[in-house]
Amino acid sequence: MKVLFKHKRVFVWYADHWINIHLMATANGGGIKGYYRFFKGWIKCIFGKHQYHHVFRMSDMNRYVECSYCWKEKEIEKDTLV
Repeated sequence: MKVLFKHKRVFVWYADHWINIHLMATANGGGIKGYYRFFKGWIKCIFGKHQYHHVFRMSDMNRYVECSYCWKEKEIEKDTLV
């Protein structure tokens, strides 16, 4: 695991991309509570329990469901009735 300190920010190399710990903690509510939520979710991701959210990619104009930490896409089952 690589750690980078840059401009009073801490970045961690995980799953082939840099994670800005301060930004992720701020997105989780900020302060001690935000850091707690971030590290709790990150540890769950490391052990295989992912936290999924919706992402819209402009490159192909599609919506995906992926993990907040490792960007692993969730397999979406398509309805056969549609």
